[in-house]
Amino acid sequence: MKNNLIMGLYLAAYFMAVYKTAPDKITDEVFDGYVKYVCASDIFMRLNRGKNFFSDKNIQTRDRLQSDPFFNSFPDNWKYTFTYDMNVPECYITYSRCAICEAARREECFHLMKYLCTTDYAQQELMGNTLIRTKTIGNGDELCDFHIIGHK
Repeated sequence: MKNNLIMGLYLAAYFMAVYKTAPDKITDEVFDGYVKYVCASDIFMRLNRGKNFFSDKNIQTRDRLQSDPFFNSFPDNWKYTFTYDMNVPECYITYSRCAICEAARREECFHLMKYLCTTDYAQQELMGNTLIRTKTIGNGDELCDFHIIGHK
């Protein structure tokens, strides 16, 4: 089964692993700079620039996974609702559980989530979209509310 969210988890795990190599030396300011540096890197840009978030394949996968019994059977996986309007194009994704936040809690790195969550904005910007979000689980809210607006 394709999980189009897994690359974000891999990236977050990488960031947490780097932090855990020297937590007494990597300040919040340094970690924030590191996340921003990676988001501006050539590889991050190549992975995301021009990618069509609103492709039929991506929309269908996200729509299917929100109610897929196997996908939702893992207690630390993402749990979300997803609605979209391809006429705009725009979508709303409301996460009530975040796999990255769950991993950060287990790794005692939850305080880094406020920086890790910023990668969502960088990714959507590279895809040519606008992300509007007022709440994040990573900031202690009960949910993450994504409103992604595509540009034709």
